[in-house]
Amino acid sequence: PVSQPLSPKGRGEEERKLLRCRELADAGRLADARVECEQTLASSPTADGYALLGVIHQAAGNLDAAAEAFRKALYLNPTHREALTHAELVSRSRGQTAAADAYRARLARVPGGES
Repeated sequence: PVSQPLSPKGRGEEERKLLRCRELADAGRLADARVECEQTLASSPTADGYALLGVIHQAAGNLDAAAEAFRKALYLNPTHREALTHAELVSRSRGQTAAADAYRARLARVPGGES
Protein backbone atom coordinates (compact mmCIF):
# COMPACT_ATOMS: atom_id res chain seq x y z
CA PRO A 1 0.00 0.00 0.00
CA VAL A 2 1.10 3.50 -0.85
CA SER A 3 -0.44 5.27 2.11
CA GLN A 4 1.90 6.34 4.85
CA PRO A 5 1.05 6.15 8.54
CA LEU A 6 -0.33 9.43 9.79
CA SER A 7 0.60 11.08 13.02
CA PRO A 8 -2.25 11.21 15.54
CA LYS A 9 -2.65 14.91 14.68
CA GLY A 10 -2.71 14.11 10.94
CA ARG A 11 -5.23 11.33 11.41
CA GLY A 12 -7.64 13.65 13.21
CA GLU A 13 -7.33 16.22 10.45
CA GLU A 14 -7.92 13.57 7.77
CA GLU A 15 -10.98 12.24 9.60
CA ARG A 16 -12.34 15.79 9.95
CA LYS A 17 -11.89 16.40 6.22
CA LEU A 18 -13.56 13.11 5.27
CA LEU A 19 -16.44 13.87 7.63
CA ARG A 20 -16.84 17.23 5.86
CA CYS A 21 -16.89 15.42 2.49
CA ARG A 22 -19.55 13.02 3.76
CA GLU A 23 -21.64 15.94 5.05
CA LEU A 24 -21.43 17.66 1.67
CA ALA A 25 -22.46 14.46 -0.10
CA ASP A 26 -25.34 13.90 2.31
CA ALA A 27 -26.51 17.44 1.56
CA GLY A 28 -26.57 16.63 -2.15
CA ARG A 29 -23.51 18.74 -2.93
CA LEU A 30 -21.81 15.89 -4.77
CA ALA A 31 -19.47 18.01 -6.90
CA ASP A 32 -18.17 19.87 -3.84
CA ALA A 33 -17.84 16.61 -1.92
CA ARG A 34 -15.88 15.02 -4.78
CA VAL A 35 -13.46 17.95 -5.03
CA GLU A 36 -12.81 18.05 -1.29
CA CYS A 37 -12.43 14.28 -1.12
CA GLU A 38 -9.95 14.25 -4.02
CA GLN A 39 -7.94 17.03 -2.34
CA THR A 40 -7.82 15.06 0.91
CA LEU A 41 -6.77 11.89 -0.92
CA ALA A 42 -3.97 13.75 -2.72
CA SER A 43 -2.21 14.30 0.60
CA SER A 44 -3.58 11.35 2.60
CA PRO A 45 -4.60 8.37 0.46
CA THR A 46 -6.65 5.99 2.62
CA ALA A 47 -9.10 3.15 2.04
CA ASP A 48 -11.82 5.10 3.86
CA GLY A 49 -11.21 8.12 1.65
CA TYR A 50 -11.31 6.16 -1.59
CA ALA A 51 -14.43 4.28 -0.45
CA LEU A 52 -16.13 7.61 0.25
CA LEU A 53 -15.04 8.96 -3.13
CA GLY A 54 -16.51 5.84 -4.72
CA VAL A 55 -19.83 6.39 -2.97
CA ILE A 56 -19.85 10.01 -4.16
CA HIS A 57 -19.17 8.94 -7.76
CA GLN A 58 -21.80 6.20 -7.47
CA ALA A 59 -24.40 8.69 -6.21
CA ALA A 60 -23.56 10.98 -9.13
CA GLY A 61 -24.07 8.11 -11.57
CA ASN A 62 -20.41 7.91 -12.59
CA LEU A 63 -20.02 4.16 -12.23
CA ASP A 64 -16.64 3.89 -13.97
CA ALA A 65 -15.07 6.38 -11.56
CA ALA A 66 -16.86 4.71 -8.64
CA ALA A 67 -15.47 1.30 -9.59
CA GLU A 68 -11.96 2.77 -9.84
CA ALA A 69 -12.24 4.42 -6.41
CA PHE A 70 -13.46 1.18 -4.82
CA ARG A 71 -10.59 -0.69 -6.49
CA LYS A 72 -8.13 1.75 -4.92
CA ALA A 73 -9.79 1.42 -1.51
CA LEU A 74 -9.51 -2.36 -1.74
CA TYR A 75 -5.86 -2.11 -2.76
CA LEU A 76 -5.17 -0.20 0.43
CA ASN A 77 -7.43 -2.43 2.56
CA PRO A 78 -8.55 -5.69 0.91
CA THR A 79 -11.16 -6.32 3.63
CA HIS A 80 -12.79 -2.86 3.62
CA ARG A 81 -16.48 -3.79 4.03
CA GLU A 82 -17.98 -0.59 2.60
CA ALA A 83 -15.76 -0.75 -0.49
CA LEU A 84 -16.54 -4.45 -1.03
CA THR A 85 -20.28 -3.85 -0.65
CA HIS A 86 -20.38 -0.93 -3.06
CA ALA A 87 -17.97 -2.59 -5.51
CA GLU A 88 -20.39 -5.50 -5.67
CA LEU A 89 -23.35 -3.18 -6.30
CA VAL A 90 -21.52 -1.19 -8.97
CA SER A 91 -20.33 -4.37 -10.71
CA ARG A 92 -23.83 -5.82 -10.68
CA SER A 93 -25.34 -2.61 -12.08
CA ARG A 94 -22.75 -2.67 -14.87
CA GLY A 95 -23.72 -6.25 -15.75
CA GLN A 96 -20.46 -7.68 -14.41
CA THR A 97 -22.01 -10.62 -12.59
CA ALA A 98 -18.80 -12.61 -12.12
CA ALA A 99 -17.01 -9.63 -10.56
CA ALA A 100 -20.04 -8.87 -8.37
CA ASP A 101 -20.12 -12.48 -7.19
CA ALA A 102 -16.40 -12.35 -6.41
CA TYR A 103 -16.85 -9.19 -4.31
CA ARG A 104 -19.77 -10.83 -2.50
CA ALA A 105 -17.66 -13.91 -1.74
CA ARG A 106 -14.83 -11.71 -0.44
CA LEU A 107 -17.27 -9.81 1.75
CA ALA A 108 -18.61 -13.07 3.17
CA ARG A 109 -15.06 -13.95 4.33
CA VAL A 110 -14.64 -10.64 6.19
CA PRO A 111 -15.58 -10.93 9.89
CA GLY A 112 -18.93 -9.18 10.26
CA GLY A 113 -19.10 -8.72 6.48
CA GLU A 114 -22.29 -10.50 5.50
CA SER A 115 -25.09 -12.20 7.39
